[in-house]
Amino acid sequence: MSSLSKECFKQLYSSGTIMEIPKGHCFTTESYGTNSVYCLLDGICALIRYTKCGKEIIYYYFQEGDIIGCVRFHAVESKQDQPIHHTVNYHVYAKTDCTISRLSFNKVAELMDSNIEIARYFNFSLSNHYLSILNHLHSSKECDTTERLAHLLIELAIYKNGAYIVDKHFTYVEMAKYLGVHYVTVSRIMANFKQFGFITKSGHNTIIEDIKTLTTMASPANQGSENIIL
Repeated sequence: MSSLSKECFKQLYSSGTIMEIPKGHCFTTESYGTNSVYCLLDGICALIRYTKCGKEIIYYYFQEGDIIGCVRFHAVESKQDQPIHHTVNYHVYAKTDCTISRLSFNKVAELMDSNIEIARYFNFSLSNHYLSILNHLHSSKECDTTERLAHLLIELAIYKNGAYIVDKHFTYVEMAKYLGVHYVTVSRIMANFKQFGFITKSGHNTIIEDIKTLTTMASPANQGSENIIL
């Protein structure tokens, strides 16, 4: 995620209503106000839809510092009072206990007009989420599971205290659900990663020890940012 100065980040979240969201709760509903953008201050959320048979499909994970709701905000801003048509409902669920700041669309527009750094942050967030979801959908059809898992670990890792740490929430079952494979497959590949020293475990957290090798595994030579034209 693109960096935002502490001053601007504080201005952003303090302009909204701070809320505690319990694990498993959906907060992108009418009861919270659909014309809202959410700044995730702490915790992990996921963009989810459920199939008719109740299967959970995860499209994206949001982590600390992420902005949730950029797509709808820009769609409403560009279309004014015209309705937004869609055929599938997507919601954001708290995967852990979360702290968010809820901002109205009007407040977001005001902040973006008055602070270019915040405006750029919102636009970067929108682009980053879009490209990540696009990559996720593409890799599910074109890439093998080892490559996809390596990419997922890198995407989920947060650099803290000199180490790349994947939160304990991302169990083998959770990662398998996101990748659409059996958890035994994830367990086998992770065992290989540990055997070769690419990752280690610290408690329930996963530590990436060889970010360079995992990045190479996750990024084939024919896939790079220079190919982005959208």
